[in-house]
Amino acid sequence: MATYNTYDDGSSTITGGFSGVSAPGCGVLTGVFDASLRNLAAADVVEVITVPAGTIVEAVCYEVITADATQTMDIGDGVDPNGWVAVGDVGTVGNTGLGGGALAVAVGAGKYYATADTIDIAVPATKAFDTLKVKVTAVCTVIGIAG
Repeated sequence: MATYNTYDDGSSTITGGFSGVSAPGCGVLTGVFDASLRNLAAADVVEVITVPAGTIVEAVCYEVITADATQTMDIGDGVDPNGWVAVGDVGTVGNTGLGGGALAVAVGAGKYYATADTIDIAVPATKAFDTLKVKVTAVCTVIGIAG
């Protein structure tokens, strides 16, 4: 098991950033992971989105851009590796976990990040990624730097 935040060429796996938000405010954080640039083995973790301190994440969703046949993934953070998505189906292009292009959204009371953290993709046991390309999006409210 390893945790990555770079691709094999040294470029960051954390892409994008806030869209439509200035602190304090609401917006989305988006990241795209491409396993063709960094293969992942069972139990590996890759950081895809940086969550700033003082942020409430209300929901996380994903969309499969390039499938990895018969695979699943978890999406979580440093505390709970499948806290946002557990056993998400990434075996079909366009899949968002609910099939038919429907948006897979993990919603609840949300989670407050008092300190900076990352939203991560975790590879379940017995799985591996070599072709997966997936977009992960987090709907957030920045309330300010905790301190």
